[in-house]
Amino acid sequence: MRSTFRVLVSATLVAGFGLVMAAAASAQSRATEHTLKSTDHGPYFVIPPRDDTTKRPALLVVMPGGPGTRDFLPFVENGILGAAPKDTLGVMVTAPKWTDAQKIVWPYDAARVKKMRYPVDRYVLDVVKRVQKEHHVD
Repeated sequence: MRSTFRVLVSATLVAGFGLVMAAAASAQSRATEHTLKSTDHGPYFVIPPRDDTTKRPALLVVMPGGPGTRDFLPFVENGILGAAPKDTLGVMVTAPKWTDAQKIVWPYDAARVKKMRYPVDRYVLDVVKRVQKEHHVD
């Protein structure tokens, strides 16, 4: 009986996640794509608050799971930020990929990868500084 319940709950969660992802992927994105010249690394995305009258928005930075790619933008924009307060400005950073054989998605000083030019924590802090300056984040 318990194992049947677990299977049903697991199947329901997987199906629910699939529906959220499908709905998120079909929604029109409000995100804008940016890059930092100082790191010349792939994009980060800024997602404006749902309340467009917000003068000093809160900031939510997301480092997506899996491979850390732009593929997670619909889920971040519509799922995570959709549940956040309306005055929240979202930023989704994408993971740096230094080599094709790289196994660590978010490399930093204590978990370095070959050909790494900078640690991911520095990259994220640089993105936050830029976004704070441009959007007057609270």
